[in-house]
Amino acid sequence: MELDNTLDLGYSTRGSARLLNNQYELALSDFNTAIELNPNNPTNYFGRALALVRTNKFDAALNDFNKSISLDNSSAALFYNRGTFWLNQKEYIQAIKDFDNAIKLDSFYVKAYSNRGMSFANLKRYEEALADYNTIIKLDEGNARAYSNRGITLTKVGDFENAIQDFNKAISIDSNYRKAFFNRAIVHRKLENYTQALQDYESYLKLLPDDDNYKRKIAIAESEELSEIIANRWLDEINKLVQKIKELLLFDKPCVTHYTSLSAAKSMILDNSLFRLSEGAYLNDTSEGRELFHYLSFTTTKQKEESIEDYFVERPFIGSFVADNKNDDLTLWRMYGKEANIEARGCALTIFKDQFIANLESKLNPLIELEAMPQMEGKFTFYRVAYKNDQEFFIPEAPRTKNRKLNRLLKKLKEQLEVLNEAQKNTVKVILNDIAYLFKSVEYQYEQEVRLVVQGVGFKKIIQKATNPPRVYIKLINIIPILQKITLGPKVERADEWAAAFNYHIKKRKEKKYTHLEREKPVEIIISHLPFK
Repeated sequence: MELDNTLDLGYSTRGSARLLNNQYELALSDFNTAIELNPNNPTNYFGRALALVRTNKFDAALNDFNKSISLDNSSAALFYNRGTFWLNQKEYIQAIKDFDNAIKLDSFYVKAYSNRGMSFANLKRYEEALADYNTIIKLDEGNARAYSNRGITLTKVGDFENAIQDFNKAISIDSNYRKAFFNRAIVHRKLENYTQALQDYESYLKLLPDDDNYKRKIAIAESEELSEIIANRWLDEINKLVQKIKELLLFDKPCVTHYTSLSAAKSMILDNSLFRLSEGAYLNDTSEGRELFHYLSFTTTKQKEESIEDYFVERPFIGSFVADNKNDDLTLWRMYGKEANIEARGCALTIFKDQFIANLESKLNPLIELEAMPQMEGKFTFYRVAYKNDQEFFIPEAPRTKNRKLNRLLKKLKEQLEVLNEAQKNTVKVILNDIAYLFKSVEYQYEQEVRLVVQGVGFKKIIQKATNPPRVYIKLINIIPILQKITLGPKVERADEWAAAFNYHIKKRKEKKYTHLEREKPVEIIISHLPFK
């Protein structure tokens, strides 16, 4: 294609086409030329902003969004697109301001109402989000997405029946709207409508392309579990008890700390390796996962004439953490903050818990279009560990009422398990493994441990064959964007140099790679001087 080099329109048009074809660097070149030819055309800056976003150059993109609006502050579309930029950056207040301006300029701007509704929802301002979705439905009764998003918001306020009605409406408008089937399945399961939930997951899977999609794996796993529950109604009661136990153990503080070796920290921070979790079988304590089974007197072992056999059951993947106020603790340095088996030469990484979960979900479920999505409860959750003293368990620092409730639930679970036959026990062991690693003996109570339990659905299982025995693990996410604090152990040699390396590398990575919100959070680096001997 030959272009008139005196006109910016040709370059701008070709740049837009290249954007659609994912040719971001070529698109940037075209928009740069367009701006040189006509620095007063807001469309040129807007196009370049989109290309800069695609290449993770967020600050430069924001400058171009701002420039486009300074050249034309009467364009609802420009405010809408900058608002969408802020929404993707998780800067919801800024996003709402831009969507407000877009709606003032065009009161029929459905997409602006939709994205403002999502911004409100992310701030847990659900009534305002519902108002925006209501407005969309008044403007466009055939908007299936608005009904789906309103349904999701209704689930957040506990209005599950009306949420179902909204998902029904979305599907009646668009019978191929697979996300609505997925969303409705989640709510049906919550309402214990297991058959309907299974049917919705099956409909979702039929509509989904046969790829490696994370939600596809979730739908398959949920379908298998629902089929078990429907075929074995007794299983439902046990599943409910397990869910209630998990709710009692939920960890609700904003940050958690992970003790690790300095080599592992170097790998994750300086070499940008992903945070990983090992399968439960590889935890340091050989009794891991057994304390609960001992209490429940639960075993699937069958005694035969000359041998004992135990069925292998896949275990969850476990992450070990403590509360953030234990980031510099002598006992924990001795037990877990090691480097090459030398105590206190490791480090403690404190991370933002909710951002960890959000980034993990984003990795597994990247959104091409902006749309509210349901929370898959319990898929990625941090739990407190309970410790067994005599014949009862307790959660450190928890109120007595909570500990009493925990033991009542465990006693009831034990009674339910006592009447199961061997086949039923093999079925239920998978469910029990969901909580088995949240119970330890009283000897470990000082740790006040917090654990991340991941079933592994949707993750590639990596086998480290060089070790004996081989280890199985999964890779999660980069930790730099979620770091709140790094604490170097009291026996780390040349700790100042380690601190400097971590500091400047993190700053460099954040400038190049991460969102505006992630860059705004400085990472504290602490060098411990505890009197470790």
